[in-house]
Amino acid sequence: MLDNDWYLPEEMDQPHPRSYSSTLEWRTAIQSAFWIFATPVFFIGIVIAYLFYENTGSSDWSQYAQILMTGGLLGIAFSFPYLAVIGLRYRKEVRLMKWGTLAPAKIIEENEISSRYGKSLRLVYQFRDRDGGLEENTCSGLPVMSTFSPGYIDPLMLTIRANPLVLYDPGDSSRNLLYPPKFVAAVLK
Repeated sequence: MLDNDWYLPEEMDQPHPRSYSSTLEWRTAIQSAFWIFATPVFFIGIVIAYLFYENTGSSDWSQYAQILMTGGLLGIAFSFPYLAVIGLRYRKEVRLMKWGTLAPAKIIEENEISSRYGKSLRLVYQFRDRDGGLEENTCSGLPVMSTFSPGYIDPLMLTIRANPLVLYDPGDSSRNLLYPPKFVAAVLK
C-alpha cells in the first residue's frame, strides 16, 4: 500500500536521543500573542471606559484606570492559551525528534482550506508503524503553492512531496507528525 522507495535523511540517521535545534522563536510567539489578544481587549477597555464616562459624567479617573487595567490584564490572560498550545506542540516535536522513529508515508488527500487568515493546505496521510499497523492522521496549516509568486517552490512542501515521512512514537504510533517538524530540526552530532 505504501511506496518503498524512500530515504532516511542524513540528520535522522543517528542514535537516540537525537540532537536537535529549536526553530521556534519564543519572542516572536509572545509578541504575536500579545498583538492578537491583549491589544484588542485593551482597546475594548478604552471603549468601555469612554462609555462609562459618557453615561455617568463622573470625573473620578481612578475608575477609568481600573477599567483599562482590567482590560489589559484580561488581554494578557487570553494570550496564555495561545502560548500553551504552541508550547505543547513544541514539546511533542522535541520528544518525537529525540526518540521517534521515521516511516514512509503516503499522502492520500490534499485539501485547500480558506480562512480569514488566508489559504492553507490540509494533508491526510497514512503510514505503517513497525508492527505493521496502518495509521492515518492529518497535518494542517501548510503553505499553498498557489499563494506564492509564480516559480516559487516552498522548501517545506518540496521536502514533504519528494519524500513524505512520518515521525512517530514507537510506543504509541497515534502520536505522529509529518517530517520535518515545524519548531525543531535535527542536527548532526
